[in-house]
This record gives sequence, structure tokens and C-alpha cells, in this order.
Amino acid sequence: MIDNRKSSSVGFFLFFAVLLLASILVIVYGTNEKKSLMYSGEYVAQGQDETIDVKYFEDHGEAFKIGANSQGKPVFVDPQVALEALKTDYKTGVNLIKEEFKLAELSDKSYREYLKKGKKVSGGSENAKRQAQFVVEFLEVYDNSFADDFNIKLPY
Repeated sequence: MIDNRKSSSVGFFLFFAVLLLASILVIVYGTNEKKSLMYSGEYVAQGQDETIDVKYFEDHGEAFKIGANSQGKPVFVDPQVALEALKTDYKTGVNLIKEEFKLAELSDKSYREYLKKGKKVSGGSENAKRQAQFVVEFLEVYDNSFADDFNIKLPY
């Protein structure tokens, strides 16, 4: 006769061992993926669809310096510094998007809502609208530094 308690505890142990291994793989792979999307070298345009005006961003300040990630996509050399500079230097545009669409503070967690909604800004002064447009352009580049869950890119 087979002892059910023994086979049940072996199954339980195997389940948790596989779960632990899978968790470790996800953590290691996820960390490497995030690092590969950060700045890794000079940006070189790869085609008309991938072209970005590096000078345009750099003319807005040193914090907006453009480089490339390991996939060759344009990214900010230091995305956190760039985001803080955006929130300070383009506060009027950020606030216009925030207030018009009742969004949370702009952060690395909420920026996709600003990117999506910012394209639909209708109110505000001409200066605020210009700043909001720059915020959207900034966030399109900023987004290249981050992977969505399961590497699914949002359609905007």
C-alpha cells in the first residue's frame, strides 16, 4: 500500500521547487531586459520611421540628451533625470495634461496615461499647449527605456 502522505508531500515539494525556479528565472530575465532598454551608446537613425531629431531634444537642455538602448531605439541617457527636468522645466504643459484629464502626478508609473491623453489636449494657453506637445514628444522617447509586461507595446 502506498503512503498518500508521503507522495502528497513529495508533490507539494516539487510544486514549490518549480515555482521557486520559475520566479528566479523571471527576476533574472526581467532585470536583464530592463537593463537592455536603458542607454547603452550613441543613437544612430535606422530608417525614416525610426528617425528622431536628437538636436531638438538636446536644445531643450542637457537633461534631454539622447542615446540609444541595446535595440538601437532612442532613449534619454538618464531617463530619471530627464523626467525630473521635464516636470520642472515644462510644468505648465504637464499640469495642463494632468488637470484636463484628472491624472495622478507624472511619474515612471503614470507616464503612459500622460502620453495617451496628452495628444488630446484641447484647453489652455498657446504656451501651455506647446509645452504639452513637448511633454508628449518627450514621453514617446522616454517610453523606449521601459518594457511593458510580456514585452507588449501599447498602440500609441
